[in-house]
Amino acid sequence: MSRDTATTDAAVNGMVALALFAVGALVAARLTTGLDGWVGIPLAVAVGGACSYFAFQQIAHGVYTLVEDATSGRAE
Repeated sequence: MSRDTATTDAAVNGMVALALFAVGALVAARLTTGLDGWVGIPLAVAVGGACSYFAFQQIAHGVYTLVEDATSGRAE
């Protein structure tokens, strides 16, 4: 994988993570305002937590791609 491909892949993973964070925040905000507190807050925490989990996975994958390319021993 070339350096340009690795950085592009990492950037796309970062943008996907940002989109997941945004969707999680918007859905969580809508759940807390739209539903009763006892129902909305646990659902908002679950949705926000799930979106954050997958977003951090995307960030980790992007960092792993960059590190893997940097330590491959060949400079392109």
